[in-house]
Amino acid sequence: MDWSQLRRLEIGRKCRKTAFFDEFTGAIRNLESLKIGFDRAATRPPGWTIEPARRFIESIDALRHLIILNPGDQIDALWPAIRKHRRSLRSLVLPPLKHDPPYRENDLMRMRELREGIPELAHLELDIPMDSSFYKPLSTYIAILSDFSHLRTPGLCFSLPTDTSIFAPEYFQNYMGTQP
Repeated sequence: MDWSQLRRLEIGRKCRKTAFFDEFTGAIRNLESLKIGFDRAATRPPGWTIEPARRFIESIDALRHLIILNPGDQIDALWPAIRKHRRSLRSLVLPPLKHDPPYRENDLMRMRELREGIPELAHLELDIPMDSSFYKPLSTYIAILSDFSHLRTPGLCFSLPTDTSIFAPEYFQNYMGTQP
């Protein structure tokens, strides 16, 4: 098979990705659409690394559509590979954003970079965590998204907590009118 003719590829969570990436890095340079699913961090084998995926993505000439599922804390290692496609990328589905404060600032920096550095991006999907400590960052996310003049189809998924907060599905007050 002439792998250079392949334009769309979906790699599921259960695929032996490291072996695939090692074999096909540089062989599918004309790929336009890529979807990669990774196992959740808790189920990854010891010594797992995202480096083969980064090398594979970097070996592609001009991705137009990219979906990456469950990279967890490895998104920072993938970011240079994503950035490489800034002139060609039209659609990007980012993994769920981190729920702890240090990563929120990184996510905001990445969003600013997407807004300013990927002028052809028309479709962007984000998963935004919601909790009571997220009021200020949420308004910043919304402000940044509002400035995406080239974005045609934004997709926002708000991850709601199940514990007591104003975002929780079952928000109950105690008899004093305060949260239990």
